[in-house]
Amino acid sequence: MNLRSYTSNSKTLRDIATREGVLDANEVTKVLNMRWKPEKDTMPFIHREIPTLHKLCYLVRKGCVG
Repeated sequence: MNLRSYTSNSKTLRDIATREGVLDANEVTKVLNMRWKPEKDTMPFIHREIPTLHKLCYLVRKGCVG
């Protein structure tokens, strides 16, 4: 089995992967369906407002949600 792409939070391992031509050069990689920034070793997420039941009922009454 050939390695297609690789990334790491270790600069040394990223340098080796670059030399071997297998470094995943994307700034953000998905790991277990979560976003990961290997250079900073952080997992950012997009904040999304979860509407309350009151807000949903209001939107349904206005005809915005059906």
